[in-house]
Amino acid sequence: VLPFAFFPFTQSYSSGIIMPSYGDEMERGFYLHNGGYYFAINDYVDLAVTGEIYTKGSWGLNARSTYRKRYKYTGNFNASYFNTVIGDKSLKDLNIPGAYSVSKDFKINWTHSQDPKANMYRTLSASVNFSTSKANFNDLNSLYRPESSNNTKSSSVNLTQRFPDSPWSLS
Repeated sequence: VLPFAFFPFTQSYSSGIIMPSYGDEMERGFYLHNGGYYFAINDYVDLAVTGEIYTKGSWGLNARSTYRKRYKYTGNFNASYFNTVIGDKSLKDLNIPGAYSVSKDFKINWTHSQDPKANMYRTLSASVNFSTSKANFNDLNSLYRPESSNNTKSSSVNLTQRFPDSPWSLS
């Protein structure tokens, strides 16, 4: 008799290797993408560090973390760095426009929200989105999505203070 399913319930956290995907892109060559390591730090925080490497010299690193404390706060943080090489290095000396280029790009995304149960008089929420001008275009995760052509960034951080027994609030 073979069991239909196996559910390994453990009390500890498991860190481990994230297997990369592979493929081919015309401008950057063959690649290994999204391979790295996952760190299960504790009940409240995790971290995944991944990277990508291409045969024509491009590479990138990504750190992604999620944090959550029940009835207090929740959020995530994502930071990426890309070194993108387009073209052939031997064409660099010929001064042909677009034949060879190197760009170094990064992006940072952070979202945070406070649970209303943490403090009934003060709340904090944040949505931070910052990147260089070509970061979305050079990121393989967003290359074939509409946001790769979007160069508009917006961020907001909101802090609201309510005063007990008063109709006033400060935001």
